[in-house]
Amino acid sequence: MPEENSSESQQNKTDNPSGLIHSKPVREPNNNSTRNKSTDSDKRPHWADTIIAIFTVLIFVTYLTSNYFSWRTLHEIKNSGSDTHDLAVAAKETAEAAKAQAEATKILAENAKTATKAVSRQADTSAKSAAAAEYAIRLTEVADIGIQSISCTPNSQLDINSVITITYQNTGRGAATKVAVTFHVGRYGANITPYVGTESESIIGAGGLLIAALPVKDSLTETELEAVHDGLIKFHAWGWVSYRDRFGGNHLLVHDAEYIPKSSPCQFKAVKTVGR
Repeated sequence: MPEENSSESQQNKTDNPSGLIHSKPVREPNNNSTRNKSTDSDKRPHWADTIIAIFTVLIFVTYLTSNYFSWRTLHEIKNSGSDTHDLAVAAKETAEAAKAQAEATKILAENAKTATKAVSRQADTSAKSAAAAEYAIRLTEVADIGIQSISCTPNSQLDINSVITITYQNTGRGAATKVAVTFHVGRYGANITPYVGTESESIIGAGGLLIAALPVKDSLTETELEAVHDGLIKFHAWGWVSYRDRFGGNHLLVHDAEYIPKSSPCQFKAVKTVGR
């Protein structure tokens, strides 16, 4: 009956939850072909894996290259550091050698300077010695003319007929040449005629004499002579002598003497005598 079939069906459904009635056992699908296909495809490298592998190799090569160049750089730096140290040491030694050379040069320069000063002092001393020797020779060997005497002739008190005589003498040890004499007697400012002697061509040797003379009447009147004796007028005998010595030096003697009033025999006192 339909109701009974229906209840039986319901019960079967309850006993068999799957609600399926198989006449044959269900077979599992065969996945061998799929697995084989998947395995074959895994065995073949994928393009991304290839790229990764290439980059991996490149990275490794780069790493090796970088390490190599790093090693080379470190090696060069080490060698460079060693060379720099050697150069620094060599430069220091060179500088020290140059400094020592400079010190030695300085010492030599100072020694040379000292020697130069010593030579200069020696030269100055020699020059001074030579000058002193020459001066000594000149003092002893050069001509030297001076006044020996001033006198009146006749040898008495000064009068209108007296002659004033001046005697020059060469007291040096050398001869005098080119001797010239200018001699005056009288009062200053008067119009008088001097004694003028021309240059002598003869030589006045050591100890030689030269005499010049002038009469009183050529420079004084009798009235003026009385004033001289009274001390109102000063009566002078003055002049100069020029000459040359054996060394070629020129000399000049300038002299002035004043009559002592009423002196008998007549006498003169020196006022000025300058020789050069």
